Amino acid sequence: MSNTVDTTIDTTVEEMDPNTVYAHIVKREDGYHVIDFDGSEGPVCNKRTSDGYIILTPNKSNRKNYNEANAEKFFAENPDGMIELRYKATKHIGSSSSHIPNEALIKYLSEEDQAEYKAIIARAMAAKEADKKKPMTELEKAQAKFEKAKAALAKLEAEAAGETETETETEA
Repeated sequence: MSNTVDTTIDTTVEEMDPNTVYAHIVKREDGYHVIDFDGSEGPVCNKRTSDGYIILTPNKSNRKNYNEANAEKFFAENPDGMIELRYKATKHIGSSSSHIPNEALIKYLSEEDQAEYKAIIARAMAAKEADKKKPMTELEKAQAKFEKAKAALAKLEAEAAGETETETETEA
């Protein structure tokens, strides 16, 4: 029985147009709802952030929240209106990045050069990931504790031997 895990990931990405409306926000008696592009209406969006945003239900536009003050203003002017939600790409905050450097320039390369460039970047990212410090296994943790305990024992034995020498010197 093999303990390996298949880590194949589907990297095909559906092109989303940021100018196309993929969902709408509507205001009902019970609160705000998201209507997806296929017409399905999600449950009420009754959660809020501390800074005044409505947390939206999952939708095709990839929008996670919407400013509640802007929604109230819109629905005050258009009680039966629908707020259009266009696609917004997810922004990843943090130091780790998996985007391809100079992504905007790649489109000016030939298909062959693009493939070669992407392969080089993929190898570099894999090497960077492999270079990261991996968490210790249970065995490694136990071995480290054992070595630490051995060092502490040796130190105590040395101190005990030193005390024995001073005791024999004072007796003589």
